[in-house]
Amino acid sequence: MAGCMNVYFMRHGETSYNRQHLLQGQKDIPLNEAGRKQAEDAAEWCRERGICFSRVYASPLERARETAALVSGFPQDRIIIEKQIIEIDFGPVEGRKWEDLSTEEMDYINDPWEGKPIEGVESADHVIARVRVFLDELRRSAEQISADGEKQITSESTEMSSEGTEKSSVLVVTHGMALHGILTALTKDRGLWKVPLGNCCIFHSRLDEENGYSWPERLTPPLPTFR
Repeated sequence: MAGCMNVYFMRHGETSYNRQHLLQGQKDIPLNEAGRKQAEDAAEWCRERGICFSRVYASPLERARETAALVSGFPQDRIIIEKQIIEIDFGPVEGRKWEDLSTEEMDYINDPWEGKPIEGVESADHVIARVRVFLDELRRSAEQISADGEKQITSESTEMSSEGTEKSSVLVVTHGMALHGILTALTKDRGLWKVPLGNCCIFHSRLDEENGYSWPERLTPPLPTFR
């Protein structure tokens, strides 16, 4: 029987670079205190809705790994590190302040299919291609993950099960531009590259091996986006 599960895609919590409007890219910037509080609030949001994760994936960067641990309650050694969902490589504009970019640079980052490419910046098409590799592997793993979720809930108390805890839920913690890539890969809608993705925003998709991913639904309100 095909596995079926809920997948929650999340952007990491706030960092000092976010606060200063600096392009982080693949710089390994940790969460700040506000970011940790956002992740703790997201954990509470999940608990209130009976969401219990059976598997957790995160980008290799510290801000994603720490967010994943705080939201899921998993120790770091249980979090699966997935390099395909690391943030975009901003190359020569990494570390620069958003407001200091040229109009051409801003246009390309906001709409890479219309703007003039910036030499050394990873293309949107490459980001989409690599996150699709992860999404395809997750789909192939759906049946096993679903079975793991059944075992996890069986081992929990009757009280927890009676509260409607989801049996097979996966958390994927990534980054703003990488999450744009995931949304675009799931829907083939390039317009989703432009949607605002605040820190610790959450999108949900239902996944089964036979039918694939459902259209991703935003579960948290849009907030200001700082890359």
